[in-house]
Amino acid sequence: MICSYLHALACLALVGASVWWLGKGRGNRDAHRFLFPYIGAVALTALALLLSHGSEWITVIYSGDPMGAEILKYRFTGPYWWYFTGRLFLPLAPVAGVIPALGKRPVSMIILGLLATVPAVIVATSK
Repeated sequence: MICSYLHALACLALVGASVWWLGKGRGNRDAHRFLFPYIGAVALTALALLLSHGSEWITVIYSGDPMGAEILKYRFTGPYWWYFTGRLFLPLAPVAGVIPALGKRPVSMIILGLLATVPAVIVATSK
């Protein structure tokens, strides 16, 4: 749960830095260099979230509990597959900012940062 809070804070810091860059009116040329540390923080916290989900799945798979394996399989093939897939991969969305064509556009980083904040907030408030 602390990883979700940290990820939400890192995403909001990325959004805030992007808004600040837009407010200064400096253009898109050097935005990638300015936003790169924030993108790195989001990437590290997204990796921590991914590792926590992965350790949960490994525990379920190797515990020998047939019901746990069925529930895990149902998460990605059931009617709410889009929710669990989004919860897994949306936190990684701002990592696309390492591509200079995306990272130098603060508006795209604001959108990706806000999209990545949603699953972190849902996970943090649901437990």
